[in-house]
Amino acid sequence: MNCVTIFIVVIKHLVINEIMIQQLTLSNSIKKIILVFSLFLTSLLSFAQMPKPALVGYWENWGDMKLTDIHQNYTVIQLAFGTTKGSSLYDMEFNIPWWYAKADFVADMATLQAEKKVIILSLGGASDPIRLDDELAYNTFVSSINKIMEDYNYAFDGIDIDFESSSLNFGKDWTMSNPSNEQVYLVDAIRAIQANYLAEKGKRMLLTMAPENIYVAGGLSPYWVSNLNGGAMLPIIEELRDDIDLLHTQFYNVYSQSYGLDGKLYDEATGDYLVAVTEATIQGFTIKGGKGSFSGFDADKFVIGLPAGECSAGKGYITPAEVTKAVDYLRGVTSKPSGWSYSLIETYPDLRGLMTWSINGDKKASCSGEWTFAEGFKDAFPEEVVMSINEKNTETVFSIYPNPTTDVVQIQTDQIFSTVVVYSVLGQQLATYEIENQATIDLSSYQKGIYLVAVNDVVQRVVKD
Repeated sequence: MNCVTIFIVVIKHLVINEIMIQQLTLSNSIKKIILVFSLFLTSLLSFAQMPKPALVGYWENWGDMKLTDIHQNYTVIQLAFGTTKGSSLYDMEFNIPWWYAKADFVADMATLQAEKKVIILSLGGASDPIRLDDELAYNTFVSSINKIMEDYNYAFDGIDIDFESSSLNFGKDWTMSNPSNEQVYLVDAIRAIQANYLAEKGKRMLLTMAPENIYVAGGLSPYWVSNLNGGAMLPIIEELRDDIDLLHTQFYNVYSQSYGLDGKLYDEATGDYLVAVTEATIQGFTIKGGKGSFSGFDADKFVIGLPAGECSAGKGYITPAEVTKAVDYLRGVTSKPSGWSYSLIETYPDLRGLMTWSINGDKKASCSGEWTFAEGFKDAFPEEVVMSINEKNTETVFSIYPNPTTDVVQIQTDQIFSTVVVYSVLGQQLATYEIENQATIDLSSYQKGIYLVAVNDVVQRVVKD
């Protein structure tokens, strides 16, 4: 029995039969149970694969491009966008172009996935505010995203949070240690969607985020924090740091300068800007206005977001040659380019890649040349793309018997050495053993009930009578 089966069994028998029998909406206690299981199963399950290096691009669902016409260098395709219905701020839908038959669209997704491309459903965008201000909004948002997933037979590999402008109106009182209700609702909603995806799909849902820079490194600006809710995504990123597979901050449409860790301001659309803001996000910093500290984000999961061409965004375009200079400096391939001001604290050879708005814009020859961003990516990241092995290529095969048991269980595996971890049904780690290919585990001191035994992260359920 695998983790997914355990999840379904436990949720149905422990939650639905004992707690949810009288209600269908999510109470706070059920949300906490979902949170526990999401965290627990995420730690037990192998992580899904993500290309490395990653070239992330946004495909416009109002355009005229088939998915299979996307340049081969794009490895993570963001389907833009899942948006709200009518005047709602939380009931979500996803539409494909009128000319694209759904069966063809799904088949094209499958074609790209067979080529090791990752397909993500991006939510929000600049023109679609999303607000999770209360329990109704939370429940509707979660159920509507789950419905989209179901309608497409869980063909998407994950979701992308691209909440912008008024979606980030979390008020002025939030801090890193005391986030607003709206920030908490968003975190809880993402985890509930992850839990549902895991139960239905049988694998972990990928999670990416594309925050505007003002809501990340904007936390370094006293003015932005006080007047524009600068840094407002930071409590969410901090809480979900282990769940986020890629964070690709939008380094464009800022129409302003941004602070680096050296306290100096750097102009948008310059190499100094890319380097300074990237390092601030990776290293972390103290947020202005007494809001606490952001502990930084892994370079291995951080992606620089830029416009594909001069006509792709209002501000922020940088030539591919200049982008390559910035990436090479950040990764330690070269020293600081001549004439640049910002000096790195350290280098980041594991920097994950680049993101662009948009794939459609990159194809426009009239913008800055056809596919110049996709082809320029190979100058910045010339290495071969591999699927990052956060995921094991092979699972341990093992047997546990007798099951049910009254005292001991025998474990036999196909591995020479294995790590065995025993968990309670609520995810509490009870014991850890290092074994060879077989061992006896004593459960006699445990109370009767269901336990989870993980051998090299592969899980089976054991019943103690």
